[in-house]
Amino acid sequence: MERPIGLTKDVGWQFGIRRTIPSSKEKVWDFMFSHVGEQIWMQHVEKEFTTFKPYSHIRTKWRLPGWDNNATIQLRIMGNENKATIAFHVERLLSKEQRVQTSEYLSKVMDNLILKLK
Repeated sequence: MERPIGLTKDVGWQFGIRRTIPSSKEKVWDFMFSHVGEQIWMQHVEKEFTTFKPYSHIRTKWRLPGWDNNATIQLRIMGNENKATIAFHVERLLSKEQRVQTSEYLSKVMDNLILKLK
């Protein structure tokens, strides 16, 4: 039997989104951790990161309002001086419904980030 999209064998449901923009990865990273950038994407992020590699990626706990559980979120910035890709990956979601909520939330976050980075 085929698994539904987003359901993993080991870590429950997952969701990922990425966008590439014409900007350096350093500029994007610095924006993500600026006051303005943090206001856009860090609202539901635990700020004690389990992984923090500057100009590369972070991992930490994350949860949307109304959830009783934590998921794991990873933010990764990839690229060079000409273009950068912002990638969010969330795993350990409990249900398809949480995956849909995550998709809707992070799609709006990504739209806001791209708008501010232009």
